[in-house]
Amino acid sequence: FLAAIYWVLPCTMISESLMHYLIVLRLLRLVVLIANIQRFQILGQCISTIIPASIGVVGILFASASLFAAFGSQFFGGLIYDDAPALQDTDYVDENYDILNFNDFALSFMPLFAMV
Repeated sequence: FLAAIYWVLPCTMISESLMHYLIVLRLLRLVVLIANIQRFQILGQCISTIIPASIGVVGILFASASLFAAFGSQFFGGLIYDDAPALQDTDYVDENYDILNFNDFALSFMPLFAMV
């Protein structure tokens, strides 16, 4: 509260980085207040129970996505690039979808994530 009053005063100057730290501290205070509410405590307990139980499913999802990304980068890698003649004057390039390609393994996860 005092930081907000200090910020509003016309003769003072607070740096932008200090203001970001004060906003983070303000949000942390809000998290502490929310943590004291019984309904949110129950919600937090449910989430902390669900996360360890879903690790197996997330692992299988990552393994299958890695398999599809490896196959996609091997079969379709290098077909989409900035000056590809087949893609000139198409909506695919105009809407910047050309970033969704299988040119390398790491970028292959982007179109897979977009399809999910």
